[in-house]
Amino acid sequence: MLADARALATWCGPSGRVLTRTGNLRIADARELAGKLGTDDLDSPAFARLDRADRLPVLTWVLETAVRAGAVHRENGRLVAGGRFGGLDDTTAHEDLVLAARDQGVLTVTGERRVPDGAEPLDVLDGLLEEPPAGTDDEDGRNALEILAEQLGRADGEELLDEDGFDQGTPVPEPADDATPAFLALLRHPVEGMPFEDLAALLDLVLGWDGGPAGDGAFPARMLVTRLERLGLAEWSDSTLEQDDVLGADVRSGGRVTLTPGGVACGLLVLAAESLEFPTRPDPAVASVEEIVDLAGEVTPTEWRRDIDAWHAAQPDPGRAVAAFVDRALAPGRPLVVVLTATGVAADRFGDDVVDGLLRRHLDGPHRAQVARRLVARGQLDPGTLEPELLLQASIDVLAVTVDTIGSDEWPALFAREFPADAAEVFDELWRLDHPRLGDVLTEVGAHHPDARVAEAARTALSRWRGRSGGH
Repeated sequence: MLADARALATWCGPSGRVLTRTGNLRIADARELAGKLGTDDLDSPAFARLDRADRLPVLTWVLETAVRAGAVHRENGRLVAGGRFGGLDDTTAHEDLVLAARDQGVLTVTGERRVPDGAEPLDVLDGLLEEPPAGTDDEDGRNALEILAEQLGRADGEELLDEDGFDQGTPVPEPADDATPAFLALLRHPVEGMPFEDLAALLDLVLGWDGGPAGDGAFPARMLVTRLERLGLAEWSDSTLEQDDVLGADVRSGGRVTLTPGGVACGLLVLAAESLEFPTRPDPAVASVEEIVDLAGEVTPTEWRRDIDAWHAAQPDPGRAVAAFVDRALAPGRPLVVVLTATGVAADRFGDDVVDGLLRRHLDGPHRAQVARRLVARGQLDPGTLEPELLLQASIDVLAVTVDTIGSDEWPALFAREFPADAAEVFDELWRLDHPRLGDVLTEVGAHHPDARVAEAARTALSRWRGRSGGH
């Protein structure tokens, strides 16, 4: 698009190009410009009898975006080059063009831009946080939906997710543009991008698209990604051309969609213009330990491990860096899921023995139960030196995270690992434990544990716990 705008200004020449009385390009000029910029397929039968320049769809939005950005403007019946735009550096000019495209409605391919203040709630998102979109990677889909719900909620003045990231049941306002959820999804994967089919399925569900010809759900996604490519915001790599019998033309499919470096910057700019924020990722080579640890839960586990490796490799004192990582991971107030994930990743990346030695310094810290659990499991700590309920407390912690974050189809195996078949007697005392999630864990263990004796013991313990606590 930047090249289009600069070429358009040059094409106008010193005296400009004559326009029709309605402000359109003349047909001959439109054909010349479309060929020069490569915007529309002039050999298509659809343009065989072109009677108006504004019937060339791509050329029209490219031209109007350039006008809105000031690259060219209409003056006294002519299209002339803009003076200020020509003096801008490429980065500023590109940002101006992207914001102009947004205002022009180019970032929405189905209907007109939505206005958040007057929009109806986007009902299709209601409940999707419980079930990630079919046809997308579950983790990618949920991450994108969580950020969409959270950020649109903030823009609407109301938090839609609780502090643990779960849906509070509040309807989600509509995004202003079709590109909004696309940016939120693609910014989660700035390096490897997303498969086109996954992105199309996500947008179809989030935006409630009816599809294009013959109900082709990928049709509007294809239009949107093609526009993002033209704007220099995305790269659609490894796509293939397939014959579409309904359209009577070859269409692109497959491949991956990745934001360009300019697309990352401009995507954040567009979201900011919609009063949305996005958790940006630091360069791991220069990131602080706080920034690296705080990425837990903000990026996928694979991306987090990759960033940790790059961060660790860049540290002048690797030993001190590992100690700082463990200290930050076990800081007061750190969510349990981060504590569990970070200590496991640290052991995997930095070595079990190194991490075990560092964990001993935290045996009297706020995450004592989890530290003791790991050291006992590793044979580094005698369980007889601990208060009896501490390891039970750690078990309930772990299973509460399991229930909250892992699909129920995996629960039986995980429950059996925590409470094997010979552990039924544990529940004779477990019901007395003072833990805010004990009732939730006993409920699910009683319903899903694969061993009938253990499951029955959990149900009995649940009944006793309810009798003692009143179910609270």
